[in-house]
Amino acid sequence: MIEEDALLNQMLVRVLTGIGYEVGCARTWQEAGPLMNALAPDLVLLDVELTDAVDARPLARLVSDRPTVMLAAAGSIDRAVRAIRLGAADYLVKPIEIEELEVILQRVLELRRLQAGRALDHAVSLVRRTPDLVGESPVMRELRDSIVRVAGVDGAVLVNGEGPVGNEVVAHEVHRASSRASGRFVAIDCGALPERSLEAELFGHARGESAGAERSVPGLLEAADGGTLFLAGIDGLGAQLQARLLRVLETGRFRRVGSVVDLRVDVRIVAAAPGDLRRRVRQGTFSADLYQRLSALVIDVPAPRDDRDELVRRPSPAVAAQGPSPAVAASILDDEPTLDEIARRYMAVLLARYSGNRRRVAEALGISERTAYRMLERFGLK
Repeated sequence: MIEEDALLNQMLVRVLTGIGYEVGCARTWQEAGPLMNALAPDLVLLDVELTDAVDARPLARLVSDRPTVMLAAAGSIDRAVRAIRLGAADYLVKPIEIEELEVILQRVLELRRLQAGRALDHAVSLVRRTPDLVGESPVMRELRDSIVRVAGVDGAVLVNGEGPVGNEVVAHEVHRASSRASGRFVAIDCGALPERSLEAELFGHARGESAGAERSVPGLLEAADGGTLFLAGIDGLGAQLQARLLRVLETGRFRRVGSVVDLRVDVRIVAAAPGDLRRRVRQGTFSADLYQRLSALVIDVPAPRDDRDELVRRPSPAVAAQGPSPAVAASILDDEPTLDEIARRYMAVLLARYSGNRRRVAEALGISERTAYRMLERFGLK
């Protein structure tokens, strides 16, 4: 609750606490910012006439994250109505009627729960339809569940793993299933560029920053504003870029290369590294503070050996009815091969059966054509 009147503020805290709500309170917008970051409230009661928030910017920030109910004096109802048009959930006129307050809070919070439930269902359905995330093995189910859980929390994400499901696929699914889905998904491999080029690519550069820089150029952070920026090979960042990225995560601010002007950006960072970043932290080559920020939410992608039970085990009904002939099955298994070798031999059988048609091979294995293509390449099959 953000209410400038000290007596009303105290009275509402007592009332709301007495009927079972957990309440944090502030009397100014400046006080409210850190409090909301710490408490992450489900709903905000906002005084229409805060002295240090005379424009609509506080409301615009609030309604994008959580329902907001305006508290208006009799002479400021028109401002409360304008706030409704800007996205506020409802308003109450002072002096506050406690029964009316209870009804509005219950209605707004119930609506929020219903919307959250629909958003979760939508996220689950999106992830389940992704070709690279098919399969019902425990590890694949856990991966899909992890993506949905993480997508519902708007924070930095660290993706661990080098499995058949690529880290970028996972990062993109987090984006698609999140509230940022309408924004852009932007990806870059941090290990593929020299440090200086990577810095300009990420942060952009100011006019005159270097020879030939006749105009300012925005970077990928600005391109991903309102959406998601995926940083593959995050371990490829040098100390200076690690410090610059940490500032973005902590403040949402950054400067283009060669500029002294701070810019703001609202972007979700999803990062991945081929190795164990914790080892890099222990070795002193990766910032402990940056690692802590990135690893607030972690998704572990199954390694190839964890998902081998998806091969052959899930063929389409038509192929299951046919199956390999006993002679072919015997030839596949006659020398006690490894699981990788069984998969390679069976894919060779399917390639021959379907005259090299990768789509038919993928359908037989119950995987996406892209995943089948990667497996064929890995096994050296054409």
